[in-house]
This record gives sequence, structure tokens and C-alpha cells, in this order.
Amino acid sequence: MKPRTDRFTLTRLARLQASIELELKTTTAKKKPAPAIDLADLGMTIRTTHCLRAEGIHTLRDIVSRKEIDLLKLPNFGRHCLNEVRAVLQERGYSIPIR
Repeated sequence: MKPRTDRFTLTRLARLQASIELELKTTTAKKKPAPAIDLADLGMTIRTTHCLRAEGIHTLRDIVSRKEIDLLKLPNFGRHCLNEVRAVLQERGYSIPIR
């Protein structure tokens, strides 16, 4: 290889490493522990609350620890319930992983 190509490759690798490190810093900085707020205090509909409680999900922390796909597998928990959960979490600055 030419020396110029080697410098170019090293520069690209250094930039890639810097961007990965920056992404890791921002990702870990965004995550904050979810408080153990009861479902009744979140202001969701009775249907959504009952679907979650039936599966042992009782707090905000329990919701955040689940994935969207897992929530959609719950009996009687559909897109409407999922959208409601997303909205409640977004109001409080949280989100649930998609997969």
C-alpha cells in the first residue's frame, strides 16, 4: 500500500473511534433510572393499567424494563395501549426499547 493510503485509513479509523466514543457518552448520559411510580399515578386508562398489572407490571420502572414487542404480546394490549404508554413515558422523559 501507499503511505498516503495508510494515513488516510488511519485518519478514518481515528474519526470512527471518536464518533463511537461520543455516541457511547451521549447514550449513557441519557439513561436515567426510572422511579418506582405506581401505574395508578401515571394517568393511563383503566384498560391499559389492567393489562399491565395482569402481567406483573406495577411501576414505571417495570414498563421501562420491557420492550415494545413484549408489551404487544400481552393479552388485550394493542397499538392503542402502546401509544398511550409511549405518551406517558415521553411526558416523563423516558422511552421503551423497540426490540
